[in-house]
Amino acid sequence: MAERGTAARGLLLDVAAARRDAGRPSDHHRGEHLCVGDLEAALERQGGQPRSGDILLLHTGWAAWYLDATPGRRDVIRAERRFTGLDQDREVVARLWDRHFAAVVSDTYALEALPARPDSPFGRETDHGMMHQQLSAMLGLAIGELWRLTPLATAGEADLRRICMVVAKPLNLRGGVGSPANATAIR
Repeated sequence: MAERGTAARGLLLDVAAARRDAGRPSDHHRGEHLCVGDLEAALERQGGQPRSGDILLLHTGWAAWYLDATPGRRDVIRAERRFTGLDQDREVVARLWDRHFAAVVSDTYALEALPARPDSPFGRETDHGMMHQQLSAMLGLAIGELWRLTPLATAGEADLRRICMVVAKPLNLRGGVGSPANATAIR
């Protein structure tokens, strides 16, 4: 991916809108753990089906919430280290695998909720309960974090189109394990 970049169909999954419509908006201050039920409810709400090779664009509203905070409030948010994201659960990993996503990106701090849940089945001793290794190393999923997805979600709510083309070209650095995505969604 770093040598050639990627261009793929993107599927925006608006979890923030689905939770809002269900009367249980995300409490980003608390750091919500999003489960498979949240993902499936969002998919059902907006219709459409994922296709093999899609890039899942997971909109939670966290980035917009964070960017709207005052600088002092942002300092507190970072210090408390409670961030909305995917729940550390084998069912989440299985569902992402079963849907054949090429990548999963979100507008959250670490894709996964932080802190990891205390009973996480993933590497408590080595990975602090995070499932990044299962997603990236074991399943080959590219992970994107801190993507600005609210404008895309707002446009999707307006015209009910949640499909786009995603083009990304990360930095090609020998030994690198992360990079700015240099990503664009084209609707």
